Amino acid sequence: MTNPKESTDTGFSGAGAPFEVWSEWLRNNMGAMSAIPNSGGATDAAPEGATARDPLMSAMMKLSEANPIRNIIPLNWMEISKSLQTLWMREMSDPVRAMQVATDYNVRLFDTTMKVWSDSAARFWGLPAQEKEEKCKPDKRVADPAKPDKRFAEPAWESNPYYKTLKQAYLLASEYLLNETDEIDGQDTGEEQRRLKFHLKQFVDAMAPVNFLLTNPAALKRIMETGGMSVVDGTRNLLADVEEGRLSMVDASAFELGKNIAMTPGKVVYRNKIIELIQYAPRTKQVYEVPILFMSPWINRYYILDLSPKNSMVNYMVEQGFTVFIFSWKNPDAAMEDTGFEDYMTEGPLAAIDSIREITGSETVNTVGYCIGGTLLATTLAWLAAGQDAKAKTLGANTFMVSMHDFSEVGDTEVFMDEPQFDVMEK
Repeated sequence: MTNPKESTDTGFSGAGAPFEVWSEWLRNNMGAMSAIPNSGGATDAAPEGATARDPLMSAMMKLSEANPIRNIIPLNWMEISKSLQTLWMREMSDPVRAMQVATDYNVRLFDTTMKVWSDSAARFWGLPAQEKEEKCKPDKRVADPAKPDKRFAEPAWESNPYYKTLKQAYLLASEYLLNETDEIDGQDTGEEQRRLKFHLKQFVDAMAPVNFLLTNPAALKRIMETGGMSVVDGTRNLLADVEEGRLSMVDASAFELGKNIAMTPGKVVYRNKIIELIQYAPRTKQVYEVPILFMSPWINRYYILDLSPKNSMVNYMVEQGFTVFIFSWKNPDAAMEDTGFEDYMTEGPLAAIDSIREITGSETVNTVGYCIGGTLLATTLAWLAAGQDAKAKTLGANTFMVSMHDFSEVGDTEVFMDEPQFDVMEK
């Protein structure tokens, strides 16, 4: 919740601040562009101190610094604002085309609005509705009518002419913004274009009317049903997230290892400076001869494979007669400062395989790599193959789950992979 009295010296406050800042900047700069028509939209890199002189950049920086929930909302408004500015400069490089696009947008918006309200009037008077209009879609993800936009699942988005007009206006504006990103290409590199599209897509998603209380019919309906308690509960959750400094989806205090998470019985059978190796108790009279080793990811640990009994893969495997082992990784501390990736390989899967063979008497071990645990497994297999290590013969079937092997194309995450980001990580 936002206190209306709280604001920065930019004059913007509340949930609508991004809209206001963007609109104010456009009003201040509509006639101040210096881009040359048909120049391709190329602009020089911003000089030192340019952010402070730019109304939008300065306003967004002040807003970001003053915003108490900046740590829990995964949006970089500075980068979004720079992307909007870049797109605007490209538009102004060809003002004739920009005017045509704006005219087309306004015509379609007017036609859509008139269609919505005429259909509403027809329903009111019991008249047959006109032929269904072509719905505007913001991107390819919702272009298929068989896959409707779940954000607008509330019936009011179709039955209420106000909300339907709002939805169609948003979808139409989103469609034009994202299409213009592809249509008007500057002299940027592929990486810069990808970054631009990523941040503009973030902006489009953030500006969806379902994200704001007064334009979300489902939220308003919930307030009426609960007598306002939904707002109280939401405020309590927001304050808790602000205090924690991160966005939480569930009540973390509600989970206790061995009670309602990681409930499959097992014990630690091997330990070194990096891992604890857990072996799970068999559930059948006979077990398969070859044991299975799960290599869990570092981040969400082994719990992801052993939640409650009804959705625990470990529990399912032992019920099928498999002998299951899994890693529990040590949380790194200052003592592990000199630990490298090779240590994770030798002290992780290679050490675990030796221990499992000794415990079970099996000559081979089947492995399952989950997420980045699968990346570690693939690296280990490649290392053993390259060195023609005899230990490679002790690995039987190798399975990978949601594990990336080809890092030449990593999707949107590449936006966050550059030297400035690496410098922050290293520090």
